Amino acid sequence: MAVAASLGGAAAAGRVPAAARRASAEPSDWERAVEEANEVTELSERIHKVTGMISHWRTVHQKERRFHEQQSELIQRQIDIRRRQRQALQEELDDYEAEQEQRFNNKMCMMLLNAFHLGGDQEEKVAVLRICHGLKELSLAAPRAARQSAHPHAHRGPAEPKAEEEEDAWEGKLTLELQRIVRSLVVLEQRVERHCAGSRGCASRLRGPAEDMRGQLQQLEAQLEAIRTEYHTEKARWGAERAALNKEESELGDEVLALHAEKQTVRQRAAEKSEAHFCPVVKANYGLTEDNIREFVESECGSEGDLI
Repeated sequence: MAVAASLGGAAAAGRVPAAARRASAEPSDWERAVEEANEVTELSERIHKVTGMISHWRTVHQKERRFHEQQSELIQRQIDIRRRQRQALQEELDDYEAEQEQRFNNKMCMMLLNAFHLGGDQEEKVAVLRICHGLKELSLAAPRAARQSAHPHAHRGPAEPKAEEEEDAWEGKLTLELQRIVRSLVVLEQRVERHCAGSRGCASRLRGPAEDMRGQLQQLEAQLEAIRTEYHTEKARWGAERAALNKEESELGDEVLALHAEKQTVRQRAAEKSEAHFCPVVKANYGLTEDNIREFVESECGSEGDLI
């Protein structure tokens, strides 16, 4: 009997450590509460970061929109200017050649009258002779129209915002803010530990907020992705719109430049016609029978008062 009791006591003694081991293998309420508090801390950090990034990308989006609107307005103004220039030059070219021929004929008449009819100014004679021998142009062509050759975006407002650079600067500020939040959460975790040390059911009470926070984080991450996608989509569309405006402005500028060049060509052609009309008589009679030159001038130009 004593032996049986001894064996029973030994068996009982063996069961106690096994139960203790099983109990120790399972987390206590306090440990579950701490684990849940740690998850709450991590979720809080991630929620705060994602919320900040959403605000950041919205700001970048608005800046990009303002940049696009400002640039588009400036380019459109330049397009309007180019259109007015083109219209004015086209209208001017309608009667430009006839006007220039009359102008250069009057100029030759005045020079010939001064040289051979009104006292015979020697300097004027030399000037006429130089023109007729191609040593001096009757038409001093105006400087070729200069058109800005700068990049389409040059001097058109603020530079395009750089989302990546702004995000890097924002991340630095966010890190400091997160450090402050983590310190606050450590204090909160210590309070939870003290509260749950002698209380059962803490883990079940904390599990609800963690689940809610996980759902909130998923929603915020989806919202952030949607905002980023919208930003990149609209940025690409705005860039294409500005490229189309720049192309239109550039083509109009080329048209204006071509019209300026045509205007100079017409002017030069009118001067050459005037020279071809007056110079043969001058070259054939200069220094020989200048009376023939005077008679030609009188027949072609009339008196000085008749000149326009």
